[in-house]
Amino acid sequence: MGCWKGISLNNSFWGKPSLRPLFSSTTILFFHTRYSPSLRFLLMEQDENIAAMAMVKGKICITLHVNFLFRLTLEPVMSTLSLSQVKQIRALHSKKYRDKHNAFLVEGRKSIEEFVKEGWRCLQYVVQDSSQPIDGFPGEVHFTDHKTMKSISALSSASDHLAVFQRKQSGMNASSRIWVALDQLQDPGNLGTIIRTMDWFGCHHLVLSEGCVDVFNPKVVQASMGSLSRVSVRQQTRKEWKDLFDGRHIFFADLEGLSFTSPGLTNQLSSPLGLRPLVLVMGNEGNGIHPSTRASVDYTSITIPRGASQKSKAESLNAAMATGIMLAHFSSMRDSGKADSH
Repeated sequence: MGCWKGISLNNSFWGKPSLRPLFSSTTILFFHTRYSPSLRFLLMEQDENIAAMAMVKGKICITLHVNFLFRLTLEPVMSTLSLSQVKQIRALHSKKYRDKHNAFLVEGRKSIEEFVKEGWRCLQYVVQDSSQPIDGFPGEVHFTDHKTMKSISALSSASDHLAVFQRKQSGMNASSRIWVALDQLQDPGNLGTIIRTMDWFGCHHLVLSEGCVDVFNPKVVQASMGSLSRVSVRQQTRKEWKDLFDGRHIFFADLEGLSFTSPGLTNQLSSPLGLRPLVLVMGNEGNGIHPSTRASVDYTSITIPRGASQKSKAESLNAAMATGIMLAHFSSMRDSGKADSH
């Protein structure tokens, strides 16, 4: 809500005769608006009605009698999405249509802000009518009700904010010291959490094998909490990994292997040869790393040691948790000067 003072202007402000005020003596209220296509006006007046209204050079202009006393409340119009728009958004729940339209969904105000800030192109932005849009959003805003928002959401609990973004090609920086590669990881929550963890530790390059969950799956995007906007993701077949990882240390996360905190591994990585960039490969949640992946590259198996008591009965760690523990260790080596990552 806002109280606005009138500004007296002469008729030349209107330019074309067809846009001139209906009265020779007028007070004009004008303001910019990012809401599209229009605004709803609620007026509490003393005695007069609006004399005229026109759109001039992208501004909403209201012409009022000169002695008109008023309070103006501005509310964005609740623009109901058309049936075709609803269908288009819901189609993006499917990988087939995400690939076809080269687009994906982002839900939640914070995540949408992250993608906008990182320069991703927003194709459509929908806000529930009880909420406020992102400040300074650079495009058109659609308002809708809770029922429609729930119908277009891909999540069990719909957010008040949903956006459609255009996918973009991700390049891999060959000089980046630490990459992460995932072999047939299938849980959306795990993938999203790994992406968020990578972003935390400053590792921004991810390789996915065939059989991995789609990185633009709405649940992956949700779990990444906006970090996907900063992580480059590349889909490569296992046969292509050998050339892609050429010149790098390749470490496979295994249940059996060299402890990743062992002096032997630390010395290996701190030697002149060990200063090469590395790839951390994580396998499928149930089956680990595929045999064909093991056959395609030369690697070192590493593992996370159990507690000192060795009495743990847990069979394994969650894939995202294991990735986080290993990245924390490699990051500490990087920060101490024994490795580097971007």
